[in-house]
Amino acid sequence: MAKRANNQPKPTANAKAQAKIQKLRKRIDLIDKKILLLVRCRMNVVLMIGKVKQAHSIAWVQKNRLAEILRVRKRWGKQLSLKGEGVEKLFGVLHDESVRFQKQIPLEKVKVERNRKRALK
Repeated sequence: MAKRANNQPKPTANAKAQAKIQKLRKRIDLIDKKILLLVRCRMNVVLMIGKVKQAHSIAWVQKNRLAEILRVRKRWGKQLSLKGEGVEKLFGVLHDESVRFQKQIPLEKVKVERNRKRALK
């Protein structure tokens, strides 16, 4: 490896590439954090929908809604040059997680009520 005037080794092409990759990965990390924040926001809305479903005895899963979500999201993905299969998998997982989240509402209500009572003591 060649030495610079200050006796430091000159970075190799591989070291430069690794540094660039690290910088880009930090950008991905920030994007992923934003994605998770948006998923949490989505789950807050899912929770509100679940409470309405629970109050009115509406089934947790509505197949028509899932079909609509997948159809529309695949179209949005296509407009962004994303493959339909990947978009479908992503929103299928989000939908499954949303249903699981909604099904926990009775347990969550109990926990909130217990915590509220503890706080009042």
